[in-house]
Amino acid sequence: MGRKIAKKETIKDLVREVLKRRLVVESQEELCELVLMELRKEDEGYSLSPARVRDVALELSEITVKAKTRRAAGIEKPERCPVCGGKISEVKTKNLRGEEIAVGYKCESCGFRSGLEAFAPRKYVFLWKGGRKAKNEVE
Repeated sequence: MGRKIAKKETIKDLVREVLKRRLVVESQEELCELVLMELRKEDEGYSLSPARVRDVALELSEITVKAKTRRAAGIEKPERCPVCGGKISEVKTKNLRGEEIAVGYKCESCGFRSGLEAFAPRKYVFLWKGGRKAKNEVE
């Protein structure tokens, strides 16, 4: 039995479905397992990687992906965002002498932020934000 790769649209639909039910998923591995369980209801041959699930989730506007980072002293400025692969820019502020100093990094695409010593992602958290009704909205 060969391994099957699901279409991106199918994965998007399943990620939406899983997060609508759960609201929060605490890791990309857990999200991958949940989506894969749904895929395998259709066919046991499906295969899926946690990185692919994360990449697909990043494309969905109704889902927020947050990255928890670990401290890593002496790291160089990253080339690309560890969450979405977007362009990284320095976050600067002025010190007491009025000089600009770098205090961290920010992704221009997804908004991921990090201090100077904490840019290596340790864990991704997925949050459902789409389709919620406002508190004052009547059903």
